[in-house]
Amino acid sequence: MLKRALVRDQIYELWKVGKPYANRQLGCIEIAALPAPGAQPAHVIAGSTYPEHARQLRQQIDRALWIYVAGGIVASITLAGVLMNPFLCLVSSMVIVTTSTILGLRHRARVRENLEKFVVVDASSDRAGCLSSIARALLDSLIERNFLPGDIEPGDIVISRRSHDNYRVFLEGASEEHTRIFVKAFEEVMAPVTNQPYLIPRYSFDLEGLDSRARKSFFNLYLRGRAEPDIAAYHAVPRLLARSEKGRESFEFAWNHHVSPGFVVATQEDPLILEKYFGLGPSLAERLLWD
Repeated sequence: MLKRALVRDQIYELWKVGKPYANRQLGCIEIAALPAPGAQPAHVIAGSTYPEHARQLRQQIDRALWIYVAGGIVASITLAGVLMNPFLCLVSSMVIVTTSTILGLRHRARVRENLEKFVVVDASSDRAGCLSSIARALLDSLIERNFLPGDIEPGDIVISRRSHDNYRVFLEGASEEHTRIFVKAFEEVMAPVTNQPYLIPRYSFDLEGLDSRARKSFFNLYLRGRAEPDIAAYHAVPRLLARSEKGRESFEFAWNHHVSPGFVVATQEDPLILEKYFGLGPSLAERLLWD
């Protein structure tokens, strides 16, 4: 206690002394023991379907080479119109086309390497990113169904990392009532599977610990459209949205856009899901924050 009393600047920072405050309480959800989320499908991050994204990647890689090759061909044709000696035209054209092809191959390799880094992400420790995607999907659907006002921005979602890899999630700048709605719905989404009437899967790729050769093999599979993600977890559709078909459709659309492909499943029609995933999920606790 004596040592802590000497570090006044740190104490001021912890208590936010001198900073503005609203003198109100905000609810938040604290999440502990969150399982590793795995790598989010890259096409979801890119805002595309998997076939479209794989085709776009292939086109980028091919274009990286052919831009150089085409430039070399145009340069050699232009030079041939200037030089009158056929032998010099042939030699110079061969040099230009060969050089441009080599440069094109190197450029394609760099493009391919950058795209591989984007697709093959070892995101097993990116828990905050996973929570952010889920929170964004929830916020979009709650706003779309008029449970929250449209002036709440994605930037109002706060995800703070606590000690021992615990996380707190809440809305900053929203009213107490709107924060309560969001936090309660988020808690229901993250709650362990028990007997919820509607669930939605979260797909991910298990890329943890892959060496460089395995990463390249996976990237090749992804480019060919043959990479199949696994179900990392099932999440409940929050009650506000689950009680109507339009609410479930809205949540499914936002989930597919921000989190993962997947369809809402009625557990009454597929009870095996409850048996297989029963009790799986993080530990949750509601907290009150002073703002």
